[in-house]
Amino acid sequence: MSTSVAGFFDSIAKYQILGLSDVERLRNSWGKPGREGADDPTKLARWLVVNQNLSAHQAKKILEGKAGDLVFSKFRIKDAVESGPLSGWLIAEDNLQRPVYLEPIASSISSDGVKFQSLKDKVNAAAAFQNPQVTRVIGLLEHMGKHCLVREFLQGESLQSLVKRQARPKPLQVAKLFSLLFQGCAQIRESGLYLGQTSLESFVLTQTGKPGASHKTVRIMDALIDPKLLGLKSSGGANEQETILRLGNAFYELLTLQKPGSNPAPVASLVPETPDMIAEFVDSLISPDEGSRPTSLASAGKQLRVVLAAEEHSLQSEADDVVVAAIVIPSRAASFANDSNDDSEEPLSGADKVLASVQSWLAKMGIATRDLILFTAGALTFLFVIILVLVIFSFDLIPLLCLGLGGAMGYGIERFLKHAESENSTESAPNMN
Repeated sequence: MSTSVAGFFDSIAKYQILGLSDVERLRNSWGKPGREGADDPTKLARWLVVNQNLSAHQAKKILEGKAGDLVFSKFRIKDAVESGPLSGWLIAEDNLQRPVYLEPIASSISSDGVKFQSLKDKVNAAAAFQNPQVTRVIGLLEHMGKHCLVREFLQGESLQSLVKRQARPKPLQVAKLFSLLFQGCAQIRESGLYLGQTSLESFVLTQTGKPGASHKTVRIMDALIDPKLLGLKSSGGANEQETILRLGNAFYELLTLQKPGSNPAPVASLVPETPDMIAEFVDSLISPDEGSRPTSLASAGKQLRVVLAAEEHSLQSEADDVVVAAIVIPSRAASFANDSNDDSEEPLSGADKVLASVQSWLAKMGIATRDLILFTAGALTFLFVIILVLVIFSFDLIPLLCLGLGGAMGYGIERFLKHAESENSTESAPNMN
């Protein structure tokens, strides 16, 4: 069932897909005289999508007369994921605009008591699972006979998109990311939950921590609940060795920006700056010989942590060597420094003695060198102005000169009296010991 232009706007308002004020504004803007195709709802939908008022998913549902599908309990459907491991997931927001993922459950599962109870048990176990590298499962939600799995929404960029952009992180950073992934996957497997596709598309690079002190980490998007339990097709790893191989292929691809293929080239030949131990570890993960790979996900994670610790220790040792080299004093310089410390001070000359005595007197009087310089400069400027006025107007110099000298003497006496007063107050202070 299709809709008209008026019905299109009415559906947006009825299901609160946009605010009422926004609906009226858009209705008036679209209805301006002279607009070509003003009665065509398809053109209206395209116009709203281009101007980012609606998503393509929302526009399609309204055009089909299924605007009610854009509401699920307290959530409003904003968009749908069309491809990748999350294909079919819905992006929704509650009344406070907090986003979540909704994963629809097939009616064949929700209508079957045994299958639906099995799903509930898995959802309860997944909701209790806690790992910082795995997005959370929140629970099940029912609306008008339909059910959805509610998942934590995550904003970030998949590792696959980094490969597409040819944005290769540094080898040590890649190794740290996969160390976290191996730990997360190992804990998922120990809990008996679904591992997901374990591909670069399902690993998302995101920010964690407080604003201003955040850092990047990696998280697994599609784990914990097997799509088969929802009535969907599953492509997760069937066994542990297959999962290790998939993680190794992803590690290799992000590091080299190319897929390993059936006969992969050694990592060191493609990315020479990769530390030897990291390159050898990745080569072992994708080895055709299963016996060359780690025996388990936990073992692989432990081996990678050991490799990283060794690399960081090596880097720290190099840094320490640089610091030590920077503070070593050559022997000739050291002997010169020792000789200079043994030299006795030379006696002061006559001019230096006069300067030292003047500085001592100024310190006793409480007159700073800066004050003396400013006072001298002011006095000279004052005398220059007086002489200039005398030359121009032929005034008598004696009264003005006496005035300036009187001011200078007054300043000196005032400083002397303050100094004497401070000395008397110090001598008369009681002893508190």
